[in-house]
Amino acid sequence: MYLESDPPADIFELIDSGEANQPNWFMNYYLNMDRQVEILEEVLKEHKLSKRKKEAFRFAVMLGAGPSMHKEEPPIA
Repeated sequence: MYLESDPPADIFELIDSGEANQPNWFMNYYLNMDRQVEILEEVLKEHKLSKRKKEAFRFAVMLGAGPSMHKEEPPIA
């Protein structure tokens, strides 16, 4: 997901650099929610998981591992 985010990033580099350990680090990256869902479903199709594990994976990614779904607007001057 982060390779397609704005700005694009490599998740492994974010982890290695320690950025992913900072509070709210994912807010620095944006990816439309529809695209995040598409990517998530593509990944789930590649793996045989129970319905329960698929749901747990969806929640984990969408609530804690994916880029922000809301782009910050610049403040009005």
